Amino acid sequence: INATEASHDVLDGAFTQIGQQFDDLAARNFIQPDQKLATDLQAAWRRFEGSTNPQTRPKVVERLIADIYGSGNGKRMTGEWYKSTRSELGRLSKSQNPELAEAARDLQFALDDAMERTMKVTNPADAGAWKAVRGQYKNLLVIEDAATRAGAQSADGIITPQALRSAAIRQN
Repeated sequence: INATEASHDVLDGAFTQIGQQFDDLAARNFIQPDQKLATDLQAAWRRFEGSTNPQTRPKVVERLIADIYGSGNGKRMTGEWYKSTRSELGRLSKSQNPELAEAARDLQFALDDAMERTMKVTNPADAGAWKAVRGQYKNLLVIEDAATRAGAQSADGIITPQALRSAAIRQN
């Protein structure tokens, strides 16, 4: 997106554009579950379990992990299944519950990594495009973080260098 400010509409447009690129690539590919996906899901669960109280822990993360394991079960996960699951994770990653949002992002990255690993083997041309779109998405998360900081400039869609630096550090 080429824009002079990081307004809400501009950011929404960027997320829509990148989301469409993800959808297009996913539609013509699939995930072949592997041990790395299982390891990544287990790590996401351990982080989530360790940071949440069992009595108040949102059950959706456990359900999603079970769905991912169940959908995989050694079989290919279709691009359509991926798109649907990733959309749900995207909504959850915007949660006001920071532990839930982090868990959703962990699961997103685990699925994205699995898709990329599969594409490298089955569709190398799409693997390069996938990697590029993932990079754009990660950069957009930094811009969104910087643009949504408190302050008058942020309200006008202006990103200060300090806000950008801080967001880049938070997004690693």
